[in-house]
Formats: sequence, C-alpha cells, structure tokens
Amino acid sequence: MRLTLRTLLAYLDDVLEPAQAREIGEKLAENKEAAQLVARIRDVIRRRRIAAPELAGPGSGPDPNLVSSYLENSLEPGRVVELEKLFMESDIHLAEVAACHKILTMVLGQPLDVSEDVRERMYALGATDAPIIDRVPTNSLGDGEPEFSHGLPDYLVKKSVWQRFPVVIASLVFGGVWLALLVSDPVLWKGERPRLAERPMEPQIIEVAIADDVKVPQPQPRRKPQQPSEPEPVQPGMVRPETEAEIVDTGPDTTTNAGAEEQPEPAAPPKVVAEPKVSVRLADVEGVSAIRDREEEQWMINTLHNSLGINAEVAAPLPYRCHMSVDKDWLLMLEPNTRIQRIADEGEMMVNFEVIRGAIIFAPTVPDPKPMLIGLRVGQHQWWVTLQGAETRFGAQAIPPQPSGPPGDEGNLRYEGGVGVYSGSVSMGLSAAEQHEIGPSLGWCAWPKMDSEFETTANIPQWLTPEGELITPSAKNLARIYSEEFLPGNTIVQSIAPVVRNRVAAISAFATSTLALLGNDHELVLALNSEHEESRLAAIQGLREWMVRDPAYAEDLLEEVERTFPDDEIPIIVRLLWGYRAQDLRSPMISRQLLDWMQHEDIAIRELAFYQVTRWSERTYNYRPLLPPPERKAAILRWEDHMKRFGAILGS
Repeated sequence: MRLTLRTLLAYLDDVLEPAQAREIGEKLAENKEAAQLVARIRDVIRRRRIAAPELAGPGSGPDPNLVSSYLENSLEPGRVVELEKLFMESDIHLAEVAACHKILTMVLGQPLDVSEDVRERMYALGATDAPIIDRVPTNSLGDGEPEFSHGLPDYLVKKSVWQRFPVVIASLVFGGVWLALLVSDPVLWKGERPRLAERPMEPQIIEVAIADDVKVPQPQPRRKPQQPSEPEPVQPGMVRPETEAEIVDTGPDTTTNAGAEEQPEPAAPPKVVAEPKVSVRLADVEGVSAIRDREEEQWMINTLHNSLGINAEVAAPLPYRCHMSVDKDWLLMLEPNTRIQRIADEGEMMVNFEVIRGAIIFAPTVPDPKPMLIGLRVGQHQWWVTLQGAETRFGAQAIPPQPSGPPGDEGNLRYEGGVGVYSGSVSMGLSAAEQHEIGPSLGWCAWPKMDSEFETTANIPQWLTPEGELITPSAKNLARIYSEEFLPGNTIVQSIAPVVRNRVAAISAFATSTLALLGNDHELVLALNSEHEESRLAAIQGLREWMVRDPAYAEDLLEEVERTFPDDEIPIIVRLLWGYRAQDLRSPMISRQLLDWMQHEDIAIRELAFYQVTRWSERTYNYRPLLPPPERKAAILRWEDHMKRFGAILGS
C-alpha cells in the first residue's frame, strides 16, 4: 500500500483491513514525516476555533463534488495529487477533509435503524388521491414540450406574452416619467440649485384650551452655578481635598426639588497630556519595526514620519533592529526582539522609557552632544541615567520574569539582565540626586537591588559593541524573506498570524516571536500546537512572560485555552503554563506526573511538560516531544531509570 494522505485518513478512522492497518502502523514507526502528519491531522480535528474554508475568494475551498470524489476514491490520480497538496499547505482544508472522512465513516459504517413509526409516517406521506396526469416525454431532439403546469404554484408556471404585457407597459411609463423629471432638473444644466425666496420666519402663536382643574407647573428660576472655592492649604501628611473639577460625576443630582429644571452638567475638560520635551522619531530600521500609538489598539508598521509620543510603544521584531533619534543628538537603538514604551517624564528628565523586554543602546550622533538626563523603568524600578560625552555607548537589557507556580505563589519575580557601558562614562541611580558613575572598567552589571550599588557580573556582551553580533548570510536571507510577509496597510497581526503555519521552521519561529513580543494571546495559544519546536517554545515563553505581567492577560489566556483545547486538557495546559519551582521537581509525585505528561498524545502538553523539566534539569536523555512514539518511549525508559536511582527528576 502507498502511504498517502487518503491512506492515513482510512488508517486513523479504522476502515482498513487488519493486515493493511498493521502494515501502515509499521510504516509510521519507520517514517518520521508520516508520524508527524498523523499527529497534525489529529491536532487540527480537535481544535475548537479553527475556521472553515471560505465559499469564494482567497482561502476558498475546492468544489465539494471534487472533495467527495476524493473521499470516495473515484478521482483521477492527477487531481488527487493537486488536492492533497492543498490539504497539506492549509490546516483549515486538512481539518475539513479529515473531519468529513471521519463523519462519513461513522455514519456509513453502521446500519441505519428506521423505527416502524417513522416508516409508517413516510408511507402515509406518500399516499395521495390526486389523479395521475399523463406526461408527454421529450425526445432527444427536443420535439414537443411536456405539460407540467398542472398543480404547480403560479410563480413556477410559465406565463404568456399577453399576461406579461401590463407589467411591461407600467415599467415603460414609470421610466418615461423618471426621465422627464431628470431632464427638467435645473441642477443638471446650470450646476446650482435654485434658492428659495428668503423671508423672515414669524413665530406662530397657538392657542391651547386648558381645563380649569389642570395645574400648570410654573417655571423655576435657573440655579446659579456655584463658584469653586479656594482649596484649603494642605498640611504635611494630609491628603489634599478634591476640588469641584476633580470630583467624578456619579449621576444626576437627587437633592434638588422635584419641580426644579434639570440643567445639563458642563462637559468635563479633556485630559491634558504633557507635551514631550524632546522629539523621538524613527531614524533607521534594518527590516521592519512596529509602532502603536496610545489612541490605537493595533500595531502597525513604523515609518519615518511616525513620532513616538507619550504612552506610545515601539517594537523591533526578531530578527530586525530599529534606530530612533532622540532630540537629534542621541540615537536609541533597539536590538531584535525588543519592545519599549515612552512614558511621562518625571522631574528634570528629558525623556522616559519603559523597557518591557529586550535590549537597547544609547549613543551620540554628533561630535559634541548635549548632556541628556533620561529615565529607564524596568519592572517596578525607575532609574535615572545621565548621558554625556561624544564617546558614550550605554546599553541596558530587560529579560521579563516567568512564573514558578500558580497565581499567588510566584514569589518575588525580578527582571533579569542589566546595564553596561562600552565606552565613555554614565551616571545612573534610583533618583536624580543619588547616581553612581559606571564605566567600561565595571563591565556588565546585573540589575541591583534597591539598597545596593552596581557590581560586575560578566564581560560586556557582544551586542553592545559597535560591531554587534555576527550575522551569517543565511540569516540575512531569512530576514529578507520574512520582511516580505509584512503587508503595508495591514496590522502586524493580520500580516503575521498566518505565517506561524509556514513550513520553514525559522520563518514560523520569527512569526511566533513577533506575536509573543506584541502579546497576542489568541495566536500564541494556537502556536502551542505548531509543527515546529522553535515556534512552540517561543509561544510558551511569550505566554508565560505576559501572564505574570498583567493579571487581566492571565484571565484572557484562560479563555483562549478553553476555546482551543478539549475540556480534559485545559487544567493540564494551565498548570504547566504557570510552571513549577525547583523544589517541586524533587517531589516524586510531581516528577511522576511530568513524565506521564511527556507521554501525552497532545504535542502541546508534551512540549510544556518537557519545558518545565529542562528549565531546572540539565538532563534530556535525548527526549524530544515531536519524536515518533518508539523513540519517545526509549527516552522515557531512560527517565524511568533516572527516577529509580534518584527518586525524582532533580533528586534529593
């Protein structure tokens, strides 16, 4: 038997002979690609929110009759190859044909049980006392016309020309009247509409008879608006009382008299956002960068005319860099996979950024730059940084924390990363008055605690040097291919979400990392079932970083998991996303549970379980979640021996 998609569908739906099924099973154990295809078929059928093929236009499915011929094994070989290529390239079409095959197998594989009551009702519906009308058959040449008009409704009976004549006459009269009105319209010829004679509008007095027993409410005088009083001086340690302009309107005033005329409250003045002190604009980009203004919800492609205002965000997707000019004297460089937000300045700051994730570099663009006092917020800490000197090259990196337990058990999560000065001198501290000087001799410094100074932890990273990290020609080619996926005029998510299913692993991983950088939970949950290991890992890391940053994100994430995975897998997915601590993996019960999940039929659960194991353990025993079942079983047996020797994954 040939190992084709149709054969695999028959094998999965158990319609093959025992010998044939055994032969296919042996081929699946030997063929890695076929095993991956089987896992993919099972995955797409079980997805809850997978879409259906469009009826027309881009993304539309093939003719249903063509698919039915394919399922019945009555299609010519050339069309079979064409159809199977379409199914392999699209999860939507693959799920459609696999589900249809499964449904037809279930329906046609068992006898149809018709009860006696249904049978008798069908016989009764077929009985009729109407006379049988002789029908004149039509020969192959079309001579004669059969008479089928008896018993048909009027709208199905063919009408003669004389019966349709009044309708035609009415249509012609209506068309003539419309044409005459159109021709006589002066607007059509003079280009202006005639004005009506202006005349003063006289008020009309209408006399209304009112019964004697009806009381007419008298108009009440308008309430004089209360002038705001001067605020009382605030003593130290006291909270300043709210002024009238700061009090939030909670509804209509219920203390006024019933007969008083309600006056509309004056509209609240719009929030005044402080104007930026310096300009921040896109200067150069190696590929593509994304921007989101505070008024917009969607990420768009960043262009040279975009200015980064207060609360606006900019991101440099992997594998691209982005350069922003800061007040023309300084250059802000965003390394790949970096996202920052410009926030309100504090005190004497010229500009303030929150580094959400990634790495940034500050360097001067002119020989004699003006000193710049900038702010950097990383996590809960607000840093003050003073840049000065033509040779200054300063870098900072923020690696978001990941959870190590369910909500409420995360512990003290801190950002990893740090700061470093490649050249020049920089002063930095938690306030403008208490800054410590750091230079190249100090090397790379991890983010210090609130009460400690900077201490050297490593050498300056390669990305902070002027040469930067080495980029191979193949990496440049992949970056060029990926940049073509960003469509002008579309949002970043609209352009990149379909690219997660790209057959090239590197391109799929780039797309998943971009969605993780932007925090798109819907697409990341779907990427947990990606056929590429790189994409699954990028989705896991992105989801885990965002779920501890924003509690609302964790709630939305739970809803997305509930929409995507079966009910019995939802608690497993959520538990594995929240993760474990190192001491948890010293527990025999938790270790046993993780090994069982590493053998689960769902690739997302296997990948998540293995991610938690390798997060704390250096051993892998050659296990990979996407390996065929025999190879996975061999790796699990080595883990079983490890459990017998040490009692748990990390031992005691």
